[in-house]
Amino acid sequence: MENEGKNKDNQLIWQALAFIAAFYLLALLFTESFWGFHFLTLAPSASVLFTLLIMVGFLILGNQKKALGWLLQLRFNRIGKAAILAVLFGILFHSFNFVNDAYGDALRHQKFLPEVVEELNQDRAAKAFTMNVFQSKIGEITVLNAVEIISYETGAKVTEVFRWIGTIFGMVFIFCWALFTDRYFEKNRMSNVILILGLLSPFIQLFFGHIEIYAPAITMTASTLMCLLLFLKEKKKLWGVLMLVSLLFAMKFHFVSILMLPTCALAWGSYFKESLASHITWKKMWLWAIVPVVIIGIFAYIFIFKDHADPRFLNGEIDTSERLFLPTFSPEAPLDRYNLFSWNHLWDFFNVFFLWSVGGVFVLIVTIFRRGKVDWHHHGLILLAMTLIFYVGLFFMVNPLLSMPIDFDLFSLPAPVFLLFSAVLLSQVKDGEFAVKMAVPVLMLSTLTIPIIATNHNVEATSNRLEYLGRHTFKTYWIRSIQTLRVGLEMDPENYEKRLLSNIKKLEPYAIKGKDQEYANLLWKTGQLYRKNGNAEEALKWHLASREYFADLNYNRIGIVESFYLLGQFDEALNESMELVKRKHPSEERALNIAFDCAIQAKNKEAVLKLGKRLQVLFPENSYYTEIMHAFQKD
Repeated sequence: MENEGKNKDNQLIWQALAFIAAFYLLALLFTESFWGFHFLTLAPSASVLFTLLIMVGFLILGNQKKALGWLLQLRFNRIGKAAILAVLFGILFHSFNFVNDAYGDALRHQKFLPEVVEELNQDRAAKAFTMNVFQSKIGEITVLNAVEIISYETGAKVTEVFRWIGTIFGMVFIFCWALFTDRYFEKNRMSNVILILGLLSPFIQLFFGHIEIYAPAITMTASTLMCLLLFLKEKKKLWGVLMLVSLLFAMKFHFVSILMLPTCALAWGSYFKESLASHITWKKMWLWAIVPVVIIGIFAYIFIFKDHADPRFLNGEIDTSERLFLPTFSPEAPLDRYNLFSWNHLWDFFNVFFLWSVGGVFVLIVTIFRRGKVDWHHHGLILLAMTLIFYVGLFFMVNPLLSMPIDFDLFSLPAPVFLLFSAVLLSQVKDGEFAVKMAVPVLMLSTLTIPIIATNHNVEATSNRLEYLGRHTFKTYWIRSIQTLRVGLEMDPENYEKRLLSNIKKLEPYAIKGKDQEYANLLWKTGQLYRKNGNAEEALKWHLASREYFADLNYNRIGIVESFYLLGQFDEALNESMELVKRKHPSEERALNIAFDCAIQAKNKEAVLKLGKRLQVLFPENSYYTEIMHAFQKD
């Protein structure tokens, strides 16, 4: 019976590993939709081979009991090991940065700030030091203004400042994680496995020069929870104080860190009143914490934010706070493919879940099926579970304004919580032999972070990935899909036209005539390409096709005007330009000048005189308009 039980345990472990591996294999066939798994498909072959060799090495190690035992029992000087790991990873963080950072708000941040800040905005600079951590935008206010100050004081490029922020906070995370695992799991055989689980968690990609605000928040979230666990274990006030300080900074770097506040309060409560610790149970957590929060959340979602029937569409006049959560009911097409309980959203969230910790997912699956082998009553595990449920519940409802594949950095904020939860969960496996059997699969899966970093650092891989993400987003979330696609294609100028036309054909079945601004944008870009290449006839075809999908693209109308003009069809150019005048696009002065030029070429006396009078009012000192009008009046 004992051998039969061990065989079943072995089967479960390898079945769980095969289940996870299946998604990475399916990504070979369905690269577009398996966007959280497709890095092995896209990464440079050398990095994939390197990853597979490490996996094979771990597999061989698992069959050598002495070697595996040596790895599990290996110990170094605590401070020295942490320092060495921090330096080594710091070099990696600073060397293998994103080759083209199109994720999150990276593109917007680069446009917002100059290449080098030469003049400091004192009002904004002062806000970097505010401790009003209850502002919803506190993280962006803190980090962006800090970047501006550092660039101004050092003369460094803004992108380089972001790069150093990622490197430094990444090193702090590595250093603290190494110290924490050594201290908290000191007597646990799985401490080295847990160390590697954290060192190679996929969310560390945010430390590789990502031009975003999340690196500090990730580190401080992890720091808060590490101090929490040490506080619960050692009952020392120092850890409780450090926990609160870390929480304060975590909230300063991102407001969502407030979700850790109840957990920290309970930790201090159990410190002052030991009897409170006996109330930290799964049943009471659900009854007194989760259920009330869910009820309050649903009430706020429906009656305060009123997002259950949100139209989901964004433009320059709508604040993003009005689109905070996904709607329950789908808006009109093409936004109808994505809502709170749609398959597309569930699948996207499943993908991003694997970007938190693949090894952690494995631990969760195995321990759920072998619940009897785990000490589920561990207070730290229960409190981490409560925090994780808060994070997952909130982020599941959040509207990924840039699409989840592009906004993966925002949706990585729960990752440190999940890492700590899975680490403690692994440490609470009571059957030591069973835990050791889990070690090799955890180590193997952790190496899957390597292709992620390699993909982000490689031009061809990043170009291909952004193309896949753009297509996936177009078919699902829709918003911003073509910008993602375009950024990817522009990284490959030699094949740009070929890939552009290929994507137009692939996306056409999903496009909706008269309503599809994204697809119209793609066709407009194609027309723009042919205009630049001097093929006005082909350009006109694409610009007119763009209009069929969305008529109100002003910049596409400019393309139509220019194409007609280059083809010598001046009457048509004039008709189109008069619409630009009505819309005052790109500005009233520019629109009038475009139309005036078209009227001259069309030899339309009435239009020349009418437009000329308006231009005279705007530019009374410019004699050009008067001279042209006189010439036409003589005729």
